Amino acid sequence: MNKMKEIWSKFNNNSIIKNILGLGIFRGGYIVGNVILTGLIYRNVGDDSIAGVWFTILSILTWINMLDMGLANGLRNKLTDALNEKNHVLAKKYISTTYYIMGILTVIFLVIFTVSSFIIDWNGVFNVSPEVLPRNTLTLMMNLMINLYLVYFYLGLIFPIYHAIMKSYLVNYISFLSTAVNCGIIFLFNIFNINNVILMSFIYNFSAIVIILWLSFRDFSGELKEVRPSFKFVDRTLTKDILGTSTKFLIIQIATVVLFSTDSFLITKLLGPEEVSPYYFVSKLFRNFITVFIVIMTPFWSAFAKAYYEKDVKWIKSTFKKIYMVTALIGVGIIITIFITNPVINVWAGKAQKTSIGLIIACAAYTMIHIWCTIFQYFLNAIGELNIQMVAYLFAGAINIPLCILLVNKFNLGSTGIAMGTGISLLLFAVLGPITTYKSIKKIEQ
Repeated sequence: MNKMKEIWSKFNNNSIIKNILGLGIFRGGYIVGNVILTGLIYRNVGDDSIAGVWFTILSILTWINMLDMGLANGLRNKLTDALNEKNHVLAKKYISTTYYIMGILTVIFLVIFTVSSFIIDWNGVFNVSPEVLPRNTLTLMMNLMINLYLVYFYLGLIFPIYHAIMKSYLVNYISFLSTAVNCGIIFLFNIFNINNVILMSFIYNFSAIVIILWLSFRDFSGELKEVRPSFKFVDRTLTKDILGTSTKFLIIQIATVVLFSTDSFLITKLLGPEEVSPYYFVSKLFRNFITVFIVIMTPFWSAFAKAYYEKDVKWIKSTFKKIYMVTALIGVGIIITIFITNPVINVWAGKAQKTSIGLIIACAAYTMIHIWCTIFQYFLNAIGELNIQMVAYLFAGAINIPLCILLVNKFNLGSTGIAMGTGISLLLFAVLGPITTYKSIKKIEQ
């Protein structure tokens, strides 16, 4: 009995294990829910061109994340340091100032996008005929999707706070709940034959907004009451302090958006929106491995920062060995998935998709390279060592689009060329990341 109490006590006090388990449960639920939701949306939309536009818009939403000027990551690191030093007043100032700056930026972006959206020819942007998707419908879709996501994006400032207090699983709890709600609603749409892309565009982000508002009010009234944002604690002199690290994060963020979130848009422009769905299903299947790996790595950001601050080299090295073992297991899973991709996607989409073995292998290779880079990216982010990352990802972002266009147009590789181009672009950091990591560890070892 005493042994059981001892084990439970160790578990209860081990925030990393709790985070990984919490992240695993909620992120696992989110992955399953997202897979189901993608299939439900594809069935609801029906037309391949409209589905291609929808999936492309979803990838465009991730571009919005770079509009935070890197503030979220800057806040996460500064807040972790302040909390490690038990300086709650400084922590509250960092949070209040970041909410204030992001509030101003969000309002500016909302106004700019709303005005410009009625001028832009979205049918031309998405390479889709007005007969397939009328201009007014597409404009309203874009307004609902982008503006609601901007609101969600602002409220998402609670996420770096959860990460800093070692409760990263709550970020995935929000994603899981909103996906579950959306699955239920779209499922009912399919049962009652409600095929309305406008209504679906509204629901998609609105459910997440409601959930994140509820959790923010709950936690800032309870556990986070001491650091709740307040106008009285806005300190503009801290802006430069937050942005000092944030500028580098922003550059990395922009480069990674170009790398990881332009695939669907490039396929739409180069090959047509009807080619997006087959690529989207294959890449999304393999990206689930990346999502699982990020679930495992997320709690280590703050843990690495703490260990590096305390010069706990033994723990850092031991942790890396365990991460390598997990990476190898995921690699085995990726190889197995190569052989079952087509039957899985055909069931998932509800009908046969045009998926070539070349595309499947290219997506698998890209996934492994991405996972390898993620190991070192999280460690270097945690210790604020961003220079090599910045150079490597700037290089990757600069060559990615031209390389993809070359592989598609000159070598006639189709969507396979897009996946290959992204994987090749990551190779520089795949080499420099480990080298920089081990140099950083040696600094504190001496």
